[in-house]
Amino acid sequence: MSAFLPQLDDKDFTQLMQEARSMIPALAPHWTDHNPSDIGITVLEAFALVTEALIYQTDQLGDDTYAGFLRLLGNNNEASDLQTRTYQTLTAYRQIQSIVTLDDCDKVLTQIITAQTTEKIKVVQTTIRLDDKVSNAFEVVICLKNGKDLTVDSEGTHSYLQELEEAMQARAISGIFIHVKSIALVAVNIEITVGLVAGFDVVNEKKHLEEALKNFFDPEFGWHDGRGWRIGANVYFKDIYAFLESFPSVKFVNSIYNPTTDGAKFLLNNNDDDLGRYLFVGGGSIQTGVYGVKMEKDDVLDVKELTINLEGY
Repeated sequence: MSAFLPQLDDKDFTQLMQEARSMIPALAPHWTDHNPSDIGITVLEAFALVTEALIYQTDQLGDDTYAGFLRLLGNNNEASDLQTRTYQTLTAYRQIQSIVTLDDCDKVLTQIITAQTTEKIKVVQTTIRLDDKVSNAFEVVICLKNGKDLTVDSEGTHSYLQELEEAMQARAISGIFIHVKSIALVAVNIEITVGLVAGFDVVNEKKHLEEALKNFFDPEFGWHDGRGWRIGANVYFKDIYAFLESFPSVKFVNSIYNPTTDGAKFLLNNNDDDLGRYLFVGGGSIQTGVYGVKMEKDDVLDVKELTINLEGY
């Protein structure tokens, strides 16, 4: 375990003499003899020698002195060794101590989450913004994962969020308010029909595609880059087309939502009555076609059922 400590013994005799000689023309322009035989140079060498010794001694602080400095900085943990105490103290002072800006809020949130991570509950994604209803308030939206399931409004989630809010509020300056809340899950059933390239195992490929598409919407490791589906991101069907068609086994993808046929469907809340969220082509109606689903700023898609039908099988 190491920590950055400044090196005070950073100049030797030669460097001190070079620095002294360089100042002579400015401070004493009539002093032109800079040879070792000059009495003035001899005096400078004597001062340089003493200065080098003083600098060396300054850098040779004993353990008792370091321990005294650490006590002044609030580290009274005498049980730990000196190097560990020094590392702990410097690390603590490099952390953001107070929340003043959104950037401070983000850094403090990361520090607290790292310190409070448990095996039962894991923070997979966060969003921080100014609260549009309360002045001088920051709104922190947390996406938690309990095992393989996203958790919303469970007892464990509520307790964790409350503790997180209290810890962050304790770091906020007077007049700044922190509100921590969970994501909102939007339940959806997805059914899609794709054309399969000849030669692939039908049963295994169907299972593989269904698992891959469900993971595509995962807030922890979803999306094309594997960094997670962002909180509040709209669902555009073209992204689903592109994702499925990136598989060598997929020849084509049928329309994801087409209410006039028996083709694939993207059904919100287990039914297709919630039309307010659908994005219609040209801003029209359901007859003009749907190209996506609008999500609110705290929404995360919760795929309840996902079925991929293979055309011709």
